[in-house]
Amino acid sequence: MDRIDVAIIGGGPAGLSAALQLGRARKRVVVFDGAPRRNQKAHHMNGFVSRDHIVPDDFRAAARIDLARYPNVAFHDVPVTRIDGAIDAFEVAAGDVLRARRVLLAVGVRDVMPPIEGFAALWGERIVTCPYCHGWEIQDQRFAVLADDMRVIEHAPIFTGWSSDVHLLTNGFTVPADVRAKLRMPIDERPIARLDADAEAMTIVFADGGTLVRDVLFTRPPQEPVALVQAMGLELDGPLVKVDGQQRTSIPGIYASGDSQTMMQSAILAAASGALAAVNLNRELTIGH
Repeated sequence: MDRIDVAIIGGGPAGLSAALQLGRARKRVVVFDGAPRRNQKAHHMNGFVSRDHIVPDDFRAAARIDLARYPNVAFHDVPVTRIDGAIDAFEVAAGDVLRARRVLLAVGVRDVMPPIEGFAALWGERIVTCPYCHGWEIQDQRFAVLADDMRVIEHAPIFTGWSSDVHLLTNGFTVPADVRAKLRMPIDERPIARLDADAEAMTIVFADGGTLVRDVLFTRPPQEPVALVQAMGLELDGPLVKVDGQQRTSIPGIYASGDSQTMMQSAILAAASGALAAVNLNRELTIGH
């Protein structure tokens, strides 16, 4: 294949949004969509205007129907295994080798399951991350918020907007007395041994044998870059790809968008990030800056 303008790695909201903007800008684009999806256990995608409560696979299918209008946008449903090269001459390996002038990483991040028995099995079902994504559907249920650092702990009162029954769990972390007084909610600092669940509820079993019955647990587990990002040697900010104000990474010619470069992680914000990256990419490809 001849060299294309932009190889987009990732076919979620960020990558699809970028493909639409670049396609309409008459750039030759290939979207690679073969890697595991971060929201693969989600039943619905919420909070996306005009697509609220859509099934994630249906969202992707609708986006591809939109993009089918643009013959300069193509899809390869295979994972990318390697990206080499320099600006204007990248080689993207995904079975065959495709040459691209620029690369946009829309690969998300990988959630790392904590070593709590039962956690991984309940992830995406009774354990979720975002009240804006899931809160409406489970409003007024019994919430637990699992947090073991001060930034998240101080954020815990936001969950009371969706339920008046919210317990904060710290899994062994001690909350300072002044912060505890401000939170005005039940706080349990006991380490968690395991999580059990049936069709009715989830039981949180503490290391001392005590239990707490909840309907849903909110938490954000640790994250790490996906393997492709780690292999590229990009500059990172924790688990995230470090970008500048134009969403350019530390390697010239490679951009990043969506969950891979921000902790503000949701479908609609990822789509906006993808669109912005596409505008910046198009400017650089067309006028050079």
